[in-house]
Amino acid sequence: MESVQSNTPALQEQDPRPGLMVDRSFWGMTVTQFLGAFNDNLYKQLMLLLAVPVALAAANAGGGAGESSGDIQGWASLVFSLPFVLFSGFAGYLSDRYSKRPIIVLCKVAEIVIMLLGLLAFYFYGMFGTAGTWIVLFLMGVQSSFFGPGKYGILPELFRAKDLPRANAIILMTTFLAIIFGTVLAGTLKDVLAGEDGDLTNLWMGLVVCFVIAMLGTCSSLFIRRVPAAQPGMPFSIDSVAVSKDIYAVLKQDRVLLKALLVSSVFWLVSGIAVPTINRLGLELLQVNATSTSLLTASIGFGII
Repeated sequence: MESVQSNTPALQEQDPRPGLMVDRSFWGMTVTQFLGAFNDNLYKQLMLLLAVPVALAAANAGGGAGESSGDIQGWASLVFSLPFVLFSGFAGYLSDRYSKRPIIVLCKVAEIVIMLLGLLAFYFYGMFGTAGTWIVLFLMGVQSSFFGPGKYGILPELFRAKDLPRANAIILMTTFLAIIFGTVLAGTLKDVLAGEDGDLTNLWMGLVVCFVIAMLGTCSSLFIRRVPAAQPGMPFSIDSVAVSKDIYAVLKQDRVLLKALLVSSVFWLVSGIAVPTINRLGLELLQVNATSTSLLTASIGFGII
């Protein structure tokens, strides 16, 4: 015990990185990921809400209230989630091969462009219909899939080992706060801008909010200090686009890590099932507006906290 206590100050002196609460990189990273998660969930929830009235229209046309063929929330969730399956492996390779800081900044710049495309998709909704908005939803998934590995992988490179638990806790807490606020704002924007007549062309004004948030997130990402590449000489191989052999070996040896990965996957699976179900519960069965429905959906986030 005495040996550990005597060695701890020496180890701390060898680590020149600042403490967590006074590290501007920490606050830059926290704000950046908060604003990114906020935009993701705002736009995704907006698309989910727009997918439910299709089921209502089918019911009013004689399909019956129990008809589910018109509810395309599942397809919307698939469009957003598919890029994570397709590109996360390659995104992880890039985050190891190059410095994570410029990757994070480039992802935030891409978010500005995507939000501008979302604005245009709704502004010209009468011309392109849902095709433009769904393309933007897919692009948001692509941007998030490249942002994720850098966002989490950079934490041990930025902060001292003893600060990592607190850093992870604050990052996750603010992520779920972003989910809550983004989800609620999506319902409010739909009610205020689309109105009872459902004029979706007015929703472009809501995307101005997303555009501004993306710009703020890009500015906050500039406060993150540059870190060296984790594996600058890593060669590219075919398994770099999926799950590498090294990762398989680690998961095979570390059963605790494998169990944690499975539990996390089940957690997000349940969330993916629950959110569309609650959206339909509010809009179709309870027949409340999008704001009330989104508040109901956001209550999941409060439960998680």
